[in-house]
Amino acid sequence: MELSHDGNILGGGLLIQRGGVILTAAHCLRGLPPDQEEFDATLGSGQKLRVRVEEVVDWDLALLVAVNPEECDVPPPHSDSCRSKDPWSAPYRPSVTDPHLDGQVIVDECTYGLTGGAEVRALQLGVNQLLGSYAGYSGGPVEAELNGRPRLVGVLLEQYPDRSHPERASNVLFAARIQQALLRFRRFDMANLFPGMVLPGRMGAVDETEVERRLRRLRVWRETEVISNRTAKIFELRILEDWIRPSAGDVGG
Repeated sequence: MELSHDGNILGGGLLIQRGGVILTAAHCLRGLPPDQEEFDATLGSGQKLRVRVEEVVDWDLALLVAVNPEECDVPPPHSDSCRSKDPWSAPYRPSVTDPHLDGQVIVDECTYGLTGGAEVRALQLGVNQLLGSYAGYSGGPVEAELNGRPRLVGVLLEQYPDRSHPERASNVLFAARIQQALLRFRRFDMANLFPGMVLPGRMGAVDETEVERRLRRLRVWRETEVISNRTAKIFELRILEDWIRPSAGDVGG
């Protein structure tokens, strides 16, 4: 996905939820005028969306949302975790004159200090294409081929400099791990998924409308793999138990 303003490319992005919820590197937005609230996002299919910034967090990450969510009913890619030595690729490139990036995962999880000072849980990636500079690729998705299918595993943040030639980049990139990146945002905070919920413990009695709302949000989390199927099933049982138990008590008493 390409992010742009007035024809100027800002960087890459990736769709993470239906309705046009997009993740990118926050530094990609520096090219926006200070008073600019909306700009363009172009999906891989060519569809254009108007988006705005919902939240920026300290991992050099920004969450964008479509101004008109109903215009984007595209399903997000499946996410997963990768391991060291897995092959990876970056489907986004800044222009048709730039090459696609690919390589091998060097380290599947490490603490890395960004130039802005924040420490992230990151993938360390080796790149096959020796470009000297990887400017323009930030904010794009990192995919790994797992069980014969591409899976979203990270978002590109930063390139590591060549120590011998600081004006150039080495062929080492760092990407935030996707599931940990999403949990930095309020939208994906457990308290926002189930307001008033205390963990561990019970949620208390809820009515049918609230049950439906929670189950819908739970399905979104499972589809985007923010939480595992196993965790989703546990929460689903809790929701249904809290709805059924008060009714059963009324019948008995």
